[in-house]
Amino acid sequence: CYISTISYANGSVRFHWAERPDPNTYGTGYMLGRVDKRLATIEVKSATAVLRAYKLEHIVSTTSGRSLLSKVTEYGRNAVITNGIVKSGTKLPSYQFTYKHDVFHKTSSRNPFNFGSAYYSYFDDFDGDRVLDRVSWYNRTVRIDRDSKDTTCVNSGGGSFHQDCYWYGDKLWIKSRRVDLSKRKKAIYVYKFTDCYENSKGRERCRNYDTTNGGLYEKLAQISDFDGDGIDDVISKYRIDFSRAKNKTWTGIPKSPWSTIGDFNGDGRSDISSFGAIRLSDGVSGFSIQFPDPPLDVNRFGNSGTIRNLEFADFNGDGTTDALIKDTKSSWKFYFSAGNKFIPGPVITTTSFSNVNGGSTADINGDGRADFVGIRKGDHTRLYLTRGDELHNYATDSHGDFLRDRVAYNLSDADGDGRVELITRKWAYKLISERPDMLVGVVLPSGGHLSASYTTYGGDTEDERWFPPVLTVLASLTEKPNSSQAFTTRFAYSGGRWDFDNRRFAGFKKIITTLPKLAGETKAPTVETTYRQDVSSVGKIAQQIWKDGNGTILRKQVEEYSTDNSKLPYTSLNT
Repeated sequence: CYISTISYANGSVRFHWAERPDPNTYGTGYMLGRVDKRLATIEVKSATAVLRAYKLEHIVSTTSGRSLLSKVTEYGRNAVITNGIVKSGTKLPSYQFTYKHDVFHKTSSRNPFNFGSAYYSYFDDFDGDRVLDRVSWYNRTVRIDRDSKDTTCVNSGGGSFHQDCYWYGDKLWIKSRRVDLSKRKKAIYVYKFTDCYENSKGRERCRNYDTTNGGLYEKLAQISDFDGDGIDDVISKYRIDFSRAKNKTWTGIPKSPWSTIGDFNGDGRSDISSFGAIRLSDGVSGFSIQFPDPPLDVNRFGNSGTIRNLEFADFNGDGTTDALIKDTKSSWKFYFSAGNKFIPGPVITTTSFSNVNGGSTADINGDGRADFVGIRKGDHTRLYLTRGDELHNYATDSHGDFLRDRVAYNLSDADGDGRVELITRKWAYKLISERPDMLVGVVLPSGGHLSASYTTYGGDTEDERWFPPVLTVLASLTEKPNSSQAFTTRFAYSGGRWDFDNRRFAGFKKIITTLPKLAGETKAPTVETTYRQDVSSVGKIAQQIWKDGNGTILRKQVEEYSTDNSKLPYTSLNT
């Protein structure tokens, strides 16, 4: 639904729309919404006469394929508008916008993990610092990198009857659970194996190594936030452990061990998919099948319960989990979550999909939508970037592969900078140098310029609260009214908080704005603004302090509020 006209007693404002090259879908509950137009012209009239008109021009991001506003031009009373487009008329100088959108910059660095003689490895951020960790299986030791916790599995007798601990990866599993909302969680490492050996008398002796907490962390246990409080819960065959929900006997848990976890309806609670049936968590007592059953073609699944050709991820960036299923040898099909059901999307057919079986998903180009990384012939890595409802093969050469003769076995933000790497056995590859499509420059009708620079924020070092996202924030804004003058304002952020209950960023506690120095000043003045972070008052100013360059307080203003954060609708009244 697009606004066409706003009418007044003596005039109107009319909006003219044009097709956009990057249509976006989003779940609305039982159907998909679709944004497939962009604003082209704004026409302002008095009675039937044109007072003025605004022409909007766009470019397409080379990194994300997004439609970006590039120019706004104001026309006068003689503007000629044909089919919704301004064709001619007297015009003023334009506003012009530039973006940092061409940020493709493929780089490689040595994989920080030396495999050595490891037979099997697991990768994850086990301690919550956003930096990738590795747990490896050696022939004698289970080694947890960076934490110096070795669990020895010794074949001390030289010979071994069963060798259950000798490089068999399926005998070892590692699980990690967030047990609180502190930044550095107390990681729970889980493993279970048996070491059998022959003693000096020729008898077999076995030792068991088990940290599964009485079977709670059994091999197929599902660990995720099922009740929506930001802390991990556990559902296993033998026991259930929830951090918030008091009911420990949840219903609707699928009996099949081959399950996938995702937030399919966008409510902040993890749901479970088991062979096509989506079971939604109610956060209190169990799961219910509210999606059509089965919503997906289970025949696309691989053999023996291995789901090789089904990928779950948020492909359209609306906060719900979608599906991508292999349709034929050379095609894959989207299923977009509307919130309470899947809506079949387009079938993507291209010869580049030939011999691509399975893979993984992550936001490789930083546009907020999951991309698909496929493995071709078991030896090569292909990258498909999501563009609207399409997948586009991003290749580095005529062979069509992103990585030739290398398999990306893991997609992770290995160094905690907010950008995902494709990790092979020896190398880690980045596709982009920074977040794309950030506004970096504005040319004003007066001839002046505004330019912006950005930095990232991932929580404060001294703050022990867990802060999941890595945010891109404005670092400085420079105004150049003419060629000989430039005034720069800088921004510093602290106290960022994530509201787990309401699944949103609760803003920064404090932002310090360093103002440009005026004539005669040797040090820049500052404004310290403190913000509210309670649910009813997020973003509201609590206090502002103006200081000169020496830190002397010039002025202080405190805002007080009467709030009710206990029930909906939340209220916050400035008193």
